[in-house]
Amino acid sequence: MLNSSKCTCALILTLILFSGLACSRFADELGSGSAKKEIVELPAYVEPETAEVDYDIYLESSMVLALTLDDKLFRERRTKDSKSVTNEGHTNLSIDGVLRTFVNDRSPDKRIVYFKGDVNGTFGDVLKVFDVVRRADIDRVGLVVLTKQDGAGNAKVEPARFELRLPQPSLELNRDVKPNPLTLIASLDRNGRIYLNQEDKGTLSETERLTGQLKQIFAIRESEAVFRDGTNEVEKTVFLKVTGSTKYGDLVKMVEAVKLAGASPIGIQIDDIVD
Repeated sequence: MLNSSKCTCALILTLILFSGLACSRFADELGSGSAKKEIVELPAYVEPETAEVDYDIYLESSMVLALTLDDKLFRERRTKDSKSVTNEGHTNLSIDGVLRTFVNDRSPDKRIVYFKGDVNGTFGDVLKVFDVVRRADIDRVGLVVLTKQDGAGNAKVEPARFELRLPQPSLELNRDVKPNPLTLIASLDRNGRIYLNQEDKGTLSETERLTGQLKQIFAIRESEAVFRDGTNEVEKTVFLKVTGSTKYGDLVKMVEAVKLAGASPIGIQIDDIVD
């Protein structure tokens, strides 16, 4: 009877130890995968379904760049199982060569750089990276954001991003370009005021004014069949313009505001930016 009790206790102890090791292993895997601690404080999007879930962010073959608050640039490298992540330090000069090799291995529709910026960083630092990206013949950047918590307060770990289109470098200066009357420019000045084609739309705390105005414009264009040149798609392009001192997190708020209105594509001005 005594021996039987000892065996039972030993079995229970073994099960407890095994369970603890299993939990520890699971936590390690989760921590090294999609829920790992980021080297930047990512922006969080507010409205549901505005950011696009994109699991390609976790692929070993994807190009993921991170710019820290102190303006240090890294390339995030993942293993095939996404359980091991390393951050490879770069300068703008060294990442240029990496990006050009990346472009050579991909068709134009697969050329996208996923960008992780710190919510408190400045656009002035970010645009330097964007300039290197576009000069490597890449015009799509996915701004990686944190997904929202569900109603129970549980964090969702789906990788999400907002897509921006980068303008290509101009090969000719002082070109005589006829203005497009359909152009929509949403700008944010150094005082935090929002404008749509120079019409005041309030501040970042009331982006619904910008969103509402864009929705009205797009609705009219749909009813009048105002299409983008060469397509049968309603013209909903919006260009963003912010100052160099704008916080990266505020830029993302602007992206979300126009995205919520249905804007697509969303461009960003990176030339002739004022502080």
